[in-house]
Amino acid sequence: MVFLVLCGARLPDNLKDIQACKKHIDGAELRADFLVAPESEDWAGFFRAAGELPLILTLRKPEDGGRFRETEARRRELFLSLIEKGAFRFVDLEESSDFPDVEEAARAKGMGIIRSLHDFAGVPEDLGRRVRSLARNPGDIPKAAVMPKSCRDLGIIIDAFGELRDMQKILLGMGEFGFATRVLAPRLGSCLTFASPAGDALAPGLIDPETLDTVYRYHSQSPSTRLFGIIGNPILHSRSPHIHNAAYAKLGIDAVYAPFHADSLEAFLPVMRKLDVKGLSVTVPFKEEAARLCAHTEAAVRATGACNTILAREDGLHGYNTDAEGFLAPLRAALPSGLSGLRATVIGAGGAARSAVYALAKEGARVLVLNRGPQRARRLAEDINRELRLPPGRLAWAGLEADAAPADKPCLIVNATTMGMHPQENLDPFAGRQFRGNETAYDMVYSPKETLFLKRAAACGCKIIYGEQMLHAQARRQFYLYTGKELAE
Repeated sequence: MVFLVLCGARLPDNLKDIQACKKHIDGAELRADFLVAPESEDWAGFFRAAGELPLILTLRKPEDGGRFRETEARRRELFLSLIEKGAFRFVDLEESSDFPDVEEAARAKGMGIIRSLHDFAGVPEDLGRRVRSLARNPGDIPKAAVMPKSCRDLGIIIDAFGELRDMQKILLGMGEFGFATRVLAPRLGSCLTFASPAGDALAPGLIDPETLDTVYRYHSQSPSTRLFGIIGNPILHSRSPHIHNAAYAKLGIDAVYAPFHADSLEAFLPVMRKLDVKGLSVTVPFKEEAARLCAHTEAAVRATGACNTILAREDGLHGYNTDAEGFLAPLRAALPSGLSGLRATVIGAGGAARSAVYALAKEGARVLVLNRGPQRARRLAEDINRELRLPPGRLAWAGLEADAAPADKPCLIVNATTMGMHPQENLDPFAGRQFRGNETAYDMVYSPKETLFLKRAAACGCKIIYGEQMLHAQARRQFYLYTGKELAE
């Protein structure tokens, strides 16, 4: 179930949020600690308007992420007053709360008790035991919201789901590392997750209910739903979940694709096994690490040293590179005369750059690799030269300050860095240089679509290629590798 977190200062504000999100929610949590004057509100009107929607009453203290700053005696009085006023389905009481009369009043009204634990500093090593001990009476629902700060912490949460599979519970991770636990709650075994109209502006990792329901197919998930995903750092900006999950829905495939924020791919592998992730897209900064960790790799991975797609099979991890062909697809459409002899400059020397340089060199382009650290550009060039056995002069390297291309000839300028990507929107990899207007500017960054690099190029009359075009092109083969089916357009 999806419960909408209501944090309006007035009940009419909260009713507007319910109305706006009602197609995507199963209940709502009323955060009474956000109300300016809770005892002066029209509670009868609120409950009439909310109808049969299940409601949780919460009155949270600052140490538990709330705004109620008065005494515990006053909090107890307010709990009792609000319970008396209306038809809440549950009341949420923190692990530290000791209000037996509040519990008695709630049960007399037919309300359930949610007993909650919040840890904004990390994840308790004994999380499973802590959650199990929260329930003080039969029927209590234990809830834990914890802050994982590494893949190891995420693994503790996944282990806790396994330890608690025999009981009803609410268990979620906050922040970027915990995001996947929110969108995968039905598959993991949490009886509900929380959503907010404001997304993560309210709490770290919260998501709006429409995205949760339509993008992540929340209400279609079950423990048997196949899991795929994308790993990166950062990753929550990724558009890949929109592409893959929409295709699963269109083709009737029982699968979900989720983003995983990670400290390293190697650290994520135990979590990958625990979650039974069938396939994984790999993005910045883990593509080169992925190439090293896969037991089996295709030729493009071996040539580039970069892997952007992993399949988990019985004989180990299989690595693929769909970036190279995905990079070429929009380029061929933009330059129908072909790439042989084209002068190209690729800015960057990471995994994305390796795929672009490999693809261009294989098509016969003359490529210059520019990078802030010229030695890394040199290693890239030497690796590709060795793999493709290129003739002298076809692939060169230099520091970022070098000239990009001859002034009198059309050329291709490719941004294969993260400059321009959220949260680096104000950075331009081509800063300090002037476009002449005869270049094709290609940005592998796709979020935002209009980067500063592409805006400057377009203003000078250059032909531009968006990273979004490459994203969709490389996803087609990824989707086929994951499902054996063609990606729905």
